[in-house]
Amino acid sequence: MFILLRSLLVALNFISFIPQVGRMYRTKSTKNISFILVSFNVFSAMEQANVCKFISMKLGQPPTLHTQGSAVWMELFQVTAVWMVLSTILWLITLYYYDGSPKSKMLSAFVFLLSQVQGTPFLNALPHRGTVEILTSIPHIVLFLNPAITGLAYHAFIHERILPASPYSSSVLSLVGLAGQSVMHLILALKWITEAPIPWARVISGSVPLPSLWFFYNFFGWGFVENLVLALIHGTLFRMARKERNESTTINDQEKGGGEPLLGLA
Repeated sequence: MFILLRSLLVALNFISFIPQVGRMYRTKSTKNISFILVSFNVFSAMEQANVCKFISMKLGQPPTLHTQGSAVWMELFQVTAVWMVLSTILWLITLYYYDGSPKSKMLSAFVFLLSQVQGTPFLNALPHRGTVEILTSIPHIVLFLNPAITGLAYHAFIHERILPASPYSSSVLSLVGLAGQSVMHLILALKWITEAPIPWARVISGSVPLPSLWFFYNFFGWGFVENLVLALIHGTLFRMARKERNESTTINDQEKGGGEPLLGLA
């Protein structure tokens, strides 16, 4: 079953990012794109790919985690790795053709570099660590990273000018890309949370202490929250962009889209 789901997620990855990468390369401009949002995609993809690979390599089938085995996590790693590569390509092109302020560019560059190195010390130490050490180390890493991810999402959505100021201006964020990314993140959110279902009966009875629930969130719950936040952001942007597009009625505006219904009718 997950083979079909993995194929769907990989297809959604390409459907989401390829139109945006192609559009940016053709226009040689990143006008009206949130560099923070692009960086946020890379950061989240790198984080999830790292954790999936770690679990697959070292944990196997620990019954206490209620997982379906390391093979599932390897498949999740493959999906997030494709997402990571495509979003990195989009980020690099955005950096090269960026039209925004130097401050935003420097902040996004810092976020990208952080996403590349955030798992390196942990990865280098893997061969020398046992399962218990891995189990106790991952939550500490996620505890630091997940609030940063959520904060960047809020900044990108609230403070950055994601939608163009004029329906005649351009943007590389396509309707196809926004819709595809929203669906992809929603599926990933459901997959993350179903890999380790919460034992509600034990929680209600009081046999599961609070630290166990905190551990569960740091190990699995954050992935659900992170992907759900991304799904809501891209879904909301899709609705806003579709409304902008429908409000423009001139033939010239429609022709400027170049065959791809773009945010802001580029």
